[in-house]
Amino acid sequence: MEEQHVSLWYELVANNLNVLAIAVPLRIQVPPDETLESAYNKALIEWTREDSVVLVRDQSRIHGYLTFNDEFFKAELSEMAGNKVKPITCDMLITSTTPLLEFVPLLRQRPFYFVIDRNEITHIVWFRDVDKAPMQLCLFSLCLELESEILEVLKFHPKGISHFLQKLTKGRMEKAKEVCKQKYGKETDDYLLMSTNFADKHKMLRVDSRIYGSLPFNSHKKADSFFNCVERVRNQIAHSDSILLILHKPESFCDFIETCRKIISTLRQVRFEE
Repeated sequence: MEEQHVSLWYELVANNLNVLAIAVPLRIQVPPDETLESAYNKALIEWTREDSVVLVRDQSRIHGYLTFNDEFFKAELSEMAGNKVKPITCDMLITSTTPLLEFVPLLRQRPFYFVIDRNEITHIVWFRDVDKAPMQLCLFSLCLELESEILEVLKFHPKGISHFLQKLTKGRMEKAKEVCKQKYGKETDDYLLMSTNFADKHKMLRVDSRIYGSLPFNSHKKADSFFNCVERVRNQIAHSDSILLILHKPESFCDFIETCRKIISTLRQVRFEE
């Protein structure tokens, strides 16, 4: 019942939080006959840390965009914005309804995308935007689902829960008993298992070399490293800290989500085979 609840929550988060939840509105727009200097001065008035793109458009169409980079400042600032725009191509566009976890893999291809909402380009979304609360909620629910799958494997393992609890150190077992007493008021193997933390569950899962060896890693060392990363990401989110301190590149961010999903799928398969 508990596993089902967590899975449903994860699916709800994954399917209902879309890219518009983290995207930045394109507030600065200029006509193509405006000078680069004027466009820059207009941008300065409304400038925020997140604004880095100016949309160039007239009444009939969008001509493209400008970014305030070295190339911009090397240009003659008296030149018309329409002459210096960069085109917006199809591969740079995503819809506002794109689920966040479907957006993440796209970051392997480019660092930002323009967002189409109701047939209009209204927002832009960068890799740095994945550090916002909606995406953190997606990641946290993913970590919870992973922990829930480990819990289910241990709970229904043929060797019994006590076999795995005995593998914890004396200190960790005492801590689990303390939490168990506070949460449940009595001590049973089920309650003790649910009173362990993520690192404890990982250690107990590692006891079964067959299951642990079936996970999508080349070695136990790489598996250990990834589970440690999951715990760190989980803690970062729980303490409202930046996840980009750990998953600081699009590749590592995408790999993290893909690997979590593979582990969840593998553990679910193992559980059904037991």
